Amino acid sequence: MPVSDRDAAKEIRAFNLGEFLRSRHRSLYDERLHELRRVAAKQLWHALLANVVIAAVLATTLLVVGWLALSGSLQLSAAGIAVAGVAIVGARLSMAGYAAGTLTESARYVDDYLAFVELLPRVRQSEPHRAAPSSFDRISVNGVSFTYPTATDPAVRDVSLSIRTGEIVALVGENGSGKTTLAKLLAGLYRPVAGTVTWDGIDINGVDAAQLRTSIAVIFQDFVRFHLRAQDNVGLDGSMPSMILTTFVRRPGMQTLMNSSAHCLTGTRPYSGLSSKAGRICRSDSGNGWH
Repeated sequence: MPVSDRDAAKEIRAFNLGEFLRSRHRSLYDERLHELRRVAAKQLWHALLANVVIAAVLATTLLVVGWLALSGSLQLSAAGIAVAGVAIVGARLSMAGYAAGTLTESARYVDDYLAFVELLPRVRQSEPHRAAPSSFDRISVNGVSFTYPTATDPAVRDVSLSIRTGEIVALVGENGSGKTTLAKLLAGLYRPVAGTVTWDGIDINGVDAAQLRTSIAVIFQDFVRFHLRAQDNVGLDGSMPSMILTTFVRRPGMQTLMNSSAHCLTGTRPYSGLSSKAGRICRSDSGNGWH
């Protein structure tokens, strides 16, 4: 919840949003409680009906067993066994009645779950499986347009550009002009609704996406920080060779950063270079640092 999130604290205090968010939380909480009460009442009636039916069946069974025992048609030992069996069956039927009551809540999601499961094979079948290129001399963007599913206007419209190997290209524009969207199109994370993105003439939308991503490196502005080892945050799936990691650590400035991390970790947990666990544990004048 934003009210308890330290990253949002500055905006909540600066704009006096505390009371507004609390009132909104109370309203949503009341709505949820109302819905829970409605569902609970429905479950209660179903369980009550099931228990009444079960009680009637058990009472009838016990009366029949008692009548047979009193009339001499059934021995007392057999009647005792029958009564014990009826008690066990009654407990099982009570559990079944409770399960039937709770089924009314979960059953509404069964169709959604089955539809989702059936969708996956169709999605995988529609994906291209042609081998992806591992490198390029030129990336060509030809008349690319992209519209988000919930939007009516294109985020990117009829963009064309060319990037050669070794070139450094900056996308400059106003907020909302489509810079990030275009970058994701270039990285193969999105598929354009019109136009093509090609590597040396090969349309990347027609190749295996997972294989293509092994040749692409992306650093997002809001990248994820995993509470794992430092080397896992560089290459989580173990695909980063140790030689590259070692070279990365020896770059100018990295040793200073790692020494700072070692000093920060002193007294909290042992420091072991790239094998150390990362986390927001160090406080500085500007706030908590990530080490």
